[in-house]
Amino acid sequence: VFLQILGVIAVASSVIPWILIPVVPLLGVFLFLRRYYLRTSRDVKRLESTTRSPVFSHLSSSLQGLWTIRAFCAEKRFQKAFDAHQDLHSEAWFLFLTTSRWFAFRLDIMCSIFVTITVFGCLLLRDQLD
Repeated sequence: VFLQILGVIAVASSVIPWILIPVVPLLGVFLFLRRYYLRTSRDVKRLESTTRSPVFSHLSSSLQGLWTIRAFCAEKRFQKAFDAHQDLHSEAWFLFLTTSRWFAFRLDIMCSIFVTITVFGCLLLRDQLD
């Protein structure tokens, strides 16, 4: 994917060298956002993984002791505990999805800015590009 993007920029800049002007600042912004997102995403993914473990361990122990749980009529208590574990995991998972969408939205904005600058540049320089 990286080589495709590099190829597109190389071909476009060979036709219109003025395209390199918006590429440099957008590349700087992209590298900053990428570093910020990777640090945040790593921490959020770690949080999601740690909240996933209690869900599976509770489910496993509940299935192994299902007869005992039913014998002592403790279904509601175990269901509430499972719901609490699942709620924590859902919060962390939603946070992970939200951070991913945040980064994707920023990338979409950067692409829109690049396309807008390129189109207006081509329109303004149409006499010089012939």
